[in-house]
Amino acid sequence: MKNIIILFAFIFAFTSCEKEQDSVQDTLVETNSADLKSAVFNQKALAEYDKKAEGLYRGIFSTHDLSMKGEIVLDLGNSKNIQAVVKLIRGGNSFMIEGRRDDTKIDRFIFDSDRGSFTVTATPDGRIRLDHFTFDDKDAYIVAYKERSMADVSISYGNYTDDGDPTKTGNWDAITKGATYISPPAHSTIPTTLAIIEEVIITRNGGIAINSDGPVYNDSFLEPCFYNDTFQHGYYFITTDSAYEELIGYNQTSTFQGTVATWSLAYYLFGGLLYYDTPNCGSPASVGYGSWSWNGRSGKIYVERLGPL
Repeated sequence: MKNIIILFAFIFAFTSCEKEQDSVQDTLVETNSADLKSAVFNQKALAEYDKKAEGLYRGIFSTHDLSMKGEIVLDLGNSKNIQAVVKLIRGGNSFMIEGRRDDTKIDRFIFDSDRGSFTVTATPDGRIRLDHFTFDDKDAYIVAYKERSMADVSISYGNYTDDGDPTKTGNWDAITKGATYISPPAHSTIPTTLAIIEEVIITRNGGIAINSDGPVYNDSFLEPCFYNDTFQHGYYFITTDSAYEELIGYNQTSTFQGTVATWSLAYYLFGGLLYYDTPNCGSPASVGYGSWSWNGRSGKIYVERLGPL
C-alpha cells in the first residue's frame, strides 16, 4: 500500500508548501478562546446550507512528517461567521484560525494566521479545493467534506507500517460521509443504521492518495468473531450513549491510483477497553492490528482514534 501513495491534486484536497499568499493581504488575529473553539467544533450543520457552497465542512488536518494530526472544522458561514478550528489528536493543542470571504469570488474563503494560511474554494456539491496551504513551515494537508444537517462526517484515524521495511509508515484514515445501510440480524435486536466507510486516505512522505472506488463503496464480508453474520459494507457504528464503538471491514478492496489494495480491520471499544479482531479475535489494542497487502507487499494497520473527536 505504501508504494502507491503519489502526490496529486484531488478535486477536494490539495497539498502544498507554497509560501505565496496571493490575495491574502491582511493578517487576521488568531483567536484561541477555549469556549469559542468548542462552539465552532461542536456545532451542527444547518439545513439551510445543505445545497449551498457555504456551510460546515469537517475533515483531516495532518503534517506529512506525522508530527501533527487531527480533525479540522471549516465554518464557512454555518454560524454566520467564517472560521476554522483544528483539534489535534497528536502534536499539540487545539487552535483556531479566523477567515473571511474573498471579495473577488463569492465561493472562495481566505484563512490566515501567524501559524499558517490557506484559501478554500467551495461548490454546492460538497467539494472543496484548498490552495497555498502553509503551516508552521511544515508540509501539511487538509482533506475535508461538507457536513449536511442529516449526514454527519466522521473520521477514524490510523497509521500503517510495512512488514518488509519498518521505516516505511504513514497515515491510514477511514471516512464516513453520511451513506448508511441497515445492520444484518446478528448485529442488533432491532434494525440499526451503520455508517458506510466511504473513503480511505493514505499518506506518506509528502504524498497523498484517496481511494477511487466510490459507490458501491466497498465489499460485503463475513464477520467471524463477534457476530458471525454477513455485512454489506465496511462500517463505523457508535451507540447513542457512546459506550460501544466499532469500525469493521474484513477482506476489503480499495483502489488507489488505479491499483487495488486489500485490507482487513476490526477495532472496537467494549467495556471501556479497546480490542482488535484482526488477525486474531479479541486481541487487546496493545498487541493487535489490522492488515493490508498490495503488489506483493504487506503490513499492519493501527487505529489511533475511532470516530469523531
